Amino acid sequence: MKLLLIVALLICLPAYGQLVPAQDNVPEDTPIKVEGTTGDKAITARLLAITSAISGMEQITASTESGVLTLSGEVANAQLKDEALAIARRLDGVVYVQDMLQEQLAVRSRLAPAAEKFEQMLTKAVQMLPLLVLALLAVLCFSWLGGWLARHSTWLRRFGLTELASNLGVRFIRVLVTGIGVLIALELLDATALVSAALGVAGVIGIALGFAFRNIVENYLAGVLLSTRNPFAIGDQIQVGEFTGSVVRLTSRDTVLMTYDGNHLRIPNSDIITLAMTNFSRNPLRRFQFDVGVSVTLDLVQVRQLGIATLTNMPGILADPPPRCLINELGDSAVALKFFGWID
Repeated sequence: MKLLLIVALLICLPAYGQLVPAQDNVPEDTPIKVEGTTGDKAITARLLAITSAISGMEQITASTESGVLTLSGEVANAQLKDEALAIARRLDGVVYVQDMLQEQLAVRSRLAPAAEKFEQMLTKAVQMLPLLVLALLAVLCFSWLGGWLARHSTWLRRFGLTELASNLGVRFIRVLVTGIGVLIALELLDATALVSAALGVAGVIGIALGFAFRNIVENYLAGVLLSTRNPFAIGDQIQVGEFTGSVVRLTSRDTVLMTYDGNHLRIPNSDIITLAMTNFSRNPLRRFQFDVGVSVTLDLVQVRQLGIATLTNMPGILADPPPRCLINELGDSAVALKFFGWID
């Protein structure tokens, strides 16, 4: 009996020694075993449950065989197609995803998301209609208030501002008050984030426009300087370069003159700042002069005294500054005298 056991053991030992290396060296292309088809059905059901809940993926169909998930049907756009494939690859038990999806090319299907978005916006607008009305009323009220302050600008004179500075201040106050109304309206609509975005965009656009419209910006800044320095007032008679007239108004870009022949003349504010300007209305006193020729035989001291006394006794001639007389030229037969006098 023992002999038979030993013989049986010797026969089995070679076969046992060959089984161990076979388990350690498994080939890489060995098929993955799948137990039944219950897992494939669960994968398909799970995927269809997810895609049916996502807008634009309702028409996706799927089938799973041995862990290979095949997607077919139509999706609204390429983005949804990529998202569907990404969802399929994340499912547990999926070995490979086969893409057979197609994008919808019909115009109606392409317009459907936009129509749905528009419908949502319209519904939201109807819900926010009371707030829209309040926001519109706020803008209108503050705009009316800014216009009322602009029409009653005399109160700025109480702060010692000139007429030109008052006109510029009124325009600034009107824009400021209207801007406050716009901010209140945005706050009511919960859209204050638009202000920051608008300011950021305005900064970039302002830099670009500053280079493109350099002359306009220069004239505007010159208008601000003119209103603060006050070199003339409305109605003053001024001369800028070769142009002479009465000041009608000062705008943010130019100064309007009424010429002596009745024409409106617009001069850029930058020219008034850079060019020589004469204001004939700032000082009410005017000096006149005339020449008188007398004989060389006369006493020039007596002639000078007589001329000054005659001017002093004339009505309208100011005693301060007093009249003056200068010897302008000595000739062979006559002496040219130049008399000066002042009038108001």
